[in-house]
Amino acid sequence: MKILASSLLCAVCAFGLELNAEMKAYIDELKKEAKEQNPSFVDFSAKNGEILFKTENIGKENKKLSCVSCHGSDLSQKAQNIFTGKDIDPLAPSVNKARLSDAKEVKKWLKRNFKDVFLREGTAEQKGDVLYYIMSKLGEKMRVFLIFLVLCAGLMAKDEFFGGEKKGKKEVAPVSNELYKKECASCHFGYQPGLLPKASWEHIMSTLDKHYGVDASLENSDVKALNEYILPNSAEYAQGYKRSAKIAKSLRSGELYTSITQIPYIKKKHEDVNSWLEKNPKGIIAKKEVKTMANCSACHKKADNGVFSKKTVEIPTYGAWRD
Repeated sequence: MKILASSLLCAVCAFGLELNAEMKAYIDELKKEAKEQNPSFVDFSAKNGEILFKTENIGKENKKLSCVSCHGSDLSQKAQNIFTGKDIDPLAPSVNKARLSDAKEVKKWLKRNFKDVFLREGTAEQKGDVLYYIMSKLGEKMRVFLIFLVLCAGLMAKDEFFGGEKKGKKEVAPVSNELYKKECASCHFGYQPGLLPKASWEHIMSTLDKHYGVDASLENSDVKALNEYILPNSAEYAQGYKRSAKIAKSLRSGELYTSITQIPYIKKKHEDVNSWLEKNPKGIIAKKEVKTMANCSACHKKADNGVFSKKTVEIPTYGAWRD
């Protein structure tokens, strides 16, 4: 088994991914814990990890789930969160270099995903098995695809550069904080701070353990750092941005808005959509690409850049929005 594990790590290196010291230490930590829990433990098993990854269980919201439900069976491809409709980047490190690079992130998502699928936290051996399975899915044909992703990232960066500050002044300030992008935009659309008032953000950040049915708890240091970015950029303090200013102006005094879909300005801007939905109850929200009215980027194709104008609206399987 040690030879197999060494071969696996060599294979990782061969495809340009070498586990960093932090991740190696985490795997060693899991091995030590697994040995304490099970004296007969020798090493993790990618085969057992695959079985665990594909095993269905009655999990979150009483749904029959497995890891495949959100990540798909081909880990080199993008997938979709079945609850929020949010796109999920490939899980295979061969096409997504960020995977298995941050031990803190790996620990967090293993904990959350085990709870979603199995309604409990996984054992050290189960976590290690799943990690070995993910590592074993390093693709044979992914170098070309990786180059394609890099080119796409470059094009997106170019688009953001040319559509940045000047256009943004008419809309909402784009997210500029890397911690926020990592912690608040991995499961669902990363709502810009300027879309909600300060009181709403304070409520959301103080109830992360009950985050819309999910335990999204973070370390106190991360919560503090996020608040230092979010609160000064909330709607009331982003008056230089047209849409944030209108959001702040629409708020009723003393009322706590716990969701973006409750904001008066946003509700008014979607009146036509709501009217259309009443006539087409199986329409837009029923589409698997949209899931919920809170999934902004499903229809607002430049939402990630803080742009929500009608001309950027493209409803999946329907097309451009028409008044």
